[in-house]
Amino acid sequence: MLRVIKNILVAVLAITYIGGLFVPIMNNNAAHHANIALHMYLTGDYINLIDRGMDYLDKPHLLFWLAALSYKIFGVSSFSYKLFSFLFALVGIYATYRLGKILFGERAAKYAALMLSSAFAFVLSVNDVRMDAMVVSCISFATWQLFEYLSFEKRSAIFFAALGLALGFATKGMVAVVLPVMTAFLYFIEQKKPGQIITKKWVWLGLLTALLLIPVFYCFYLQFDLHPEKTVRGISGNSGIKFLLFGQSIQRYTGAGWGERSSDPFYLLHTFLWAFMPWSILAFVALIANIKNWFRYKFDMQKTTAFALTATTLIIFVLVSFSRFKNAHYINILFPYFSLITAKHLITINPKFYKPVFGLQVSLSILLLIFAVVLNTWFFPVSNFVIGIVSIFILFAFVFILFKNNSDLLSKSVWLSFTASVFVFFLLNFNF
Repeated sequence: MLRVIKNILVAVLAITYIGGLFVPIMNNNAAHHANIALHMYLTGDYINLIDRGMDYLDKPHLLFWLAALSYKIFGVSSFSYKLFSFLFALVGIYATYRLGKILFGERAAKYAALMLSSAFAFVLSVNDVRMDAMVVSCISFATWQLFEYLSFEKRSAIFFAALGLALGFATKGMVAVVLPVMTAFLYFIEQKKPGQIITKKWVWLGLLTALLLIPVFYCFYLQFDLHPEKTVRGISGNSGIKFLLFGQSIQRYTGAGWGERSSDPFYLLHTFLWAFMPWSILAFVALIANIKNWFRYKFDMQKTTAFALTATTLIIFVLVSFSRFKNAHYINILFPYFSLITAKHLITINPKFYKPVFGLQVSLSILLLIFAVVLNTWFFPVSNFVIGIVSIFILFAFVFILFKNNSDLLSKSVWLSFTASVFVFFLLNFNF
């Protein structure tokens, strides 16, 4: 019965994701991006990015192209705009599972997939659609394919890794290339195989990625490089190609042309606490434990836990924390890595920590349940019978798992947290 309940919970989360596709677009970045795609659809101009009559120089084309394609197939709606982000999210969850299976085994892979799929900001990214669900999934997919090649030397993995890198770059720029490549580079150091870094296969990877990106670079060349007279954010003489390669990341980091969003270096640290809920505290514990292992084993990387993933996560987290222009969703790019690190940590910790982990996750889960119940009874009472029945089932599943006579406290901790997240987002997407 327990297995059936778990399978139903996964299905309910999938339905919850689908429910979010029909929630009206929020009037901020999501509506802004949807409007750029709408301009493409209405005018037939798929080369120039136009934002309310002005040239848009920030993100590349992929989200806008896919949204415009979806408008053409399904009509203009919230569903059409969000659809491809949902499909990418499914690929990202699966890629995280497959990467976890390669690196840490089946159990850690399942836990990582459950964590990523139920993390607060990841579920939100398929509802309040910006570039995040797509770029996170591309990073996860590209990293998986790189490790498919590193582990099994599958030649097709080089092409698919290039595809993942190109799609990620075409969604949000260089960051989608930096993370998978940095992780692969650090993996060579971890495995003490630096001689394998410079080989022909990586040249092919770079060439394929560049080839797949020609449409995006060509469009930016036509819109900006051929028209240096255009002014964007008070700056003229913009090179679209240079901006894609360097300007986007550097300008946001320094605040040049964007201004300072937050000078608080801890902004993303406390943002992460809600964004990766209900896994955030465990994720920080796992990250710190892995760093402590580096010193315990005197940086013998093969004896440490997930050095490549941990080092990449730490480096990027610190870098974006000191960016002068910050957004809460900047931290989302690290969610697949945090999921894998946390899952690996859980299955390797000393059994004496099982009860504290269980106590922590049960406490957080109950707080989430109380929040969702109060929000959806006192402020916005549930009036739909089906929504009420499903909500009661999820609560029943939580109680059943909690009191099930099962000595596996780690499994209970993961599934109770997952169930609480499903309950919250089911009500948010279908009722609130």
